[in-house]
Amino acid sequence: MQEQSFLSKNLTQVVGISLPLLLVLVFWVAMAVPRMTVADPQYDLVLVSRYYGEGVRQFNGTIAFEIDDGMLYARFTVDPNYPVARGNIPAVAIPVPRLYYFESATGNLREISVDLPEQPDDGAVIAIAELAGRWS
Repeated sequence: MQEQSFLSKNLTQVVGISLPLLLVLVFWVAMAVPRMTVADPQYDLVLVSRYYGEGVRQFNGTIAFEIDDGMLYARFTVDPNYPVARGNIPAVAIPVPRLYYFESATGNLREISVDLPEQPDDGAVIAIAELAGRWS
């Protein structure tokens, strides 16, 4: 009777250990290759995210962000097509926008606070002072 080799005797254990290690290696290569071949970002970036958790307010309009004379502004616009539940209270909850600023020089991403009034007027413009002078 021939003696079985280690691999054929313990095939399940060898596969169970080698496949996860191979998967780790594949993910490491997938992360390392772009870092070595792609140039670092050259420009700063502002990201806007809609947050649907705590702090959702009810407005009857939209909030848009714009840059004018090197300053970032949040502009509120009333939308008459939004449904109204009762009285003057809108039935649609607009999520509070969250701003994030990516600094290309450091690679840091930080959240920028946006202080919106409880019920802004139509055409209200709110300056985001924390990013003043970033664009010119």
